[in-house]
Amino acid sequence: MTDITELALRLKLEAHRAVSNFNPQMNIKTRDLKELVEALERKEEQRANWFQMAQKLGEDLDSADKRIAELESRTVKLSPELYTIGDLIRTQDNRITDQPMFVVFQKREIIGSDEHSPSRICWVWDGEEVSELRAKRLEALYQDGRDTRGYDRYAMQEVDEFVTACFTEHGCKDYLRQNGHNLRLPYIYACGSFRNNEYQLVRNWLAGIKVEAE
Repeated sequence: MTDITELALRLKLEAHRAVSNFNPQMNIKTRDLKELVEALERKEEQRANWFQMAQKLGEDLDSADKRIAELESRTVKLSPELYTIGDLIRTQDNRITDQPMFVVFQKREIIGSDEHSPSRICWVWDGEEVSELRAKRLEALYQDGRDTRGYDRYAMQEVDEFVTACFTEHGCKDYLRQNGHNLRLPYIYACGSFRNNEYQLVRNWLAGIKVEAE
């Protein structure tokens, strides 16, 4: 197949020769003219195809823009607090615990027995706990086997009571800042989450929020 540029140059050369030689009879072959016309038609067809492709591409881009806008409108915007929690999970001291659950406990007293190493002995008179000094005197009388009628003696045992749990130690500290005054001897402990798939799934999602945002 002859290149369209080559055909055009060939015809131009024949025309130039005819003019230079004052020869009105140009040596132009019918086959060359036919090939030139066919080449021009192919170029026109190719141009039309390119135009259609460009139109289709433009339509596809418009559709893509609309789809992106639609998806963005459906996207739930995360609160800044979630990004903060995720950052704390990644950077906090986990207290040598794999995927810890930080828990706030408080000490609560229950009535136990002398056989179970009580935390303290409580003496009560008429429903009210007596003073520390009187309690010591009563305990001394009790240990000597002397009369303590009218007083009730209780062996008190301290137990750990669950209060709340957080993904971060900072969350526990924030809770204590707001509600610690209502608790008895509160403290924070890093509990393990071994085989707690639900907790670990949510914790890992929070830890990955920063990556998704970027």
